Amino acid sequence: GSVYFFSASSALVIYQLAKKLFSAKLAHIALLTFSFSAMIIYFSSVAFPEPMAIFFSLVGFYFYIDWVTKKDNKSFAKMAFALYISLFVVWGSYFLPPFIAIDILRRFKRKKAKHATFVFLMTIIAFLIYLTFNFFVTGKFLGGGLAEAFLSRANASGNQQLIYNFLTFFRQEILLVAAYFSKTTIMLFLVWCLIFLYKILKHKEADVYFYVFLLLLWGVSYPLFFNQAAFIHDYLLIYLAPFFALAATQILNLMLNIKTKAFLKVILTIIIFGYPLIQFLQVKSFTKALAQTNANRDGYYVGTYLKNNTNPEDK
Repeated sequence: GSVYFFSASSALVIYQLAKKLFSAKLAHIALLTFSFSAMIIYFSSVAFPEPMAIFFSLVGFYFYIDWVTKKDNKSFAKMAFALYISLFVVWGSYFLPPFIAIDILRRFKRKKAKHATFVFLMTIIAFLIYLTFNFFVTGKFLGGGLAEAFLSRANASGNQQLIYNFLTFFRQEILLVAAYFSKTTIMLFLVWCLIFLYKILKHKEADVYFYVFLLLLWGVSYPLFFNQAAFIHDYLLIYLAPFFALAATQILNLMLNIKTKAFLKVILTIIIFGYPLIQFLQVKSFTKALAQTNANRDGYYVGTYLKNNTNPEDK
């Protein structure tokens, strides 16, 4: 139940972000694009902590934008509080605050350096608190297999049996992204990248694009850094869901403002506002296959068997 709750709550935050960054009439497109991806539909029914982490991270991100636009210390405090909570949920949350700290320095230079430092140190402090807790539980700061798990997930433990080279990993991730988020979303993503690059090279105003870019950096950081884990667990691509929803909406917003003949304008408007349905139809078969196979069931049975037939201290 909590996974459904946090997934639905994240969709509402996506709505508010799109409303703040683009327009109210397109905010529901972002919400539905986020909600109708196979990633959100399927993994909202699986018990794992990522939806909770995404919710608190997005709330923190929303208040970050609020702080940048209003220069309101209350918004900064709300941002810090939400991000801090997210850091105690799951490791994927740790990648967003550093990018926010860097963005603060990019926007304000030395004027807000103390704010950027606070956000960065907040992440380190949360990790130190976790290590301290780990020490009291296991007697070691890196006890409980933490170091081994870190190296294994990052494919740095010398075990190369699963990932032979980066191209193999990259090709698999692209195929999974297309399956979970649709090929049309990937096309809009490529258009978004070209426009963002053009604005940077031509020194044009790209403030909103930089906000969305932070979500892209967050979404790719975990799979790239912990590539072994991402190679095994496709659900780690869920951190890209907020970016794809907002990037697609940003491109659709540009399309809506194109000046053309009235007849073409009507067709274009229908396509734009029907985009979430187009995406859903593209991922419908894959989503249905995921639901029917229920790949996580075997892990549940194996885990239950191990629990009933082993002792906690067994290795």
